[in-house]
Formats: sequence, structure tokens, C-alpha cells
Amino acid sequence: MATIYSTQLLARHAVSGAVVYLVPDGYTAILRDLDGWIYPAAGGPLLTLLGPLGNVLAQAEGSAITGTPLVWRGRQVLNPGDTFTITADAASDFQVSGYLLS
Repeated sequence: MATIYSTQLLARHAVSGAVVYLVPDGYTAILRDLDGWIYPAAGGPLLTLLGPLGNVLAQAEGSAITGTPLVWRGRQVLNPGDTFTITADAASDFQVSGYLLS
């Protein structure tokens, strides 16, 4: 019987742009949780979690006045060589966790 432990897949503080995670060879990744925070910024900035096909799994629009959270819980399966991407239009924090199964 296998013992399964959660692992942190990505974590960033005050980043903008795109951050990509590549599932390592020999592993299947299960995305379970994304906890994010968008700092206040003009223009309604977005924090987005994109799946391996560029599909939107989660998204939150920030505010010019207050910070905005993005909390997502799921069970998305990614195969070896697949990627997921976090995009942030303005400074954002996020942490993605899940499982890496061999």
C-alpha cells in the first residue's frame, strides 16, 4: 500500500507575468489547492490558473482598492510532461499544492 503525501508544487511572492510548472518524467501530478492573493492595482488585474491545454481552471479579478483572494480546490490530473501555468496581471502571491505520484 502506497503512502501519499501532499507536496508544494509552486509558490511565489509578489510576482507578475506567467509561471509554468512542468510535471517531471515518471510522475503524475494531482493539483489539489491554489491559495492566492492579488495586490491592489488599477485595471482589474487577473490571477489565473491554466491547465495543460491552456484551459482556465480558476480565476479571480483584483481590485484597485483592496487585495483579492483566489482560493481553488480541485483534483486535476496532469501526466508526465504536462504543464500548468499561473498568470498574474499584477503583483500576486500564490501557492499550489497537490500530489506527485510515481
